[in-house]
Amino acid sequence: MREIKFMAFLRSNQRLPNGITLGYEKYPKGIYEVMELNFANETATLWSEKEQTCFEVSFRKIELMQYTGVNDKNGVEIYDGYIVKFESSVPIPEGPDYPKEGQIGVVKYGFCDYYVEAKSPCRFNLNELGDWIVVGNIYENPEILKDTK
Repeated sequence: MREIKFMAFLRSNQRLPNGITLGYEKYPKGIYEVMELNFANETATLWSEKEQTCFEVSFRKIELMQYTGVNDKNGVEIYDGYIVKFESSVPIPEGPDYPKEGQIGVVKYGFCDYYVEAKSPCRFNLNELGDWIVVGNIYENPEILKDTK
């Protein structure tokens, strides 16, 4: 059974027309480890590595990313919303059912499992091939995907 855990992307601070900033100036936008989810209050407790402290945010301020239960070939945990690149350590057959060396895609959840969505209409099961490397995420590094569409 895979471990259930989350990361969260904290969206940027929002500035109102009167100059007041809504958000967390001490905690800039970025990816944070989720320590606790409170569904009754619709809040998440996030861990700031830089500040070495936890802070609480509304669900409206974050995008949750769930751990897939799979690590990339360098041991990095893969979460949904991560951008991964295929680098095979063994020969892979040619064909539409197999990713090509260097192919980039986004980790998504669907069909009761995690998959990598690459150039349309290709989808590869994340668990089957295991030779993926995390190269970014869709929130902080969307430019990585521009060349793959």
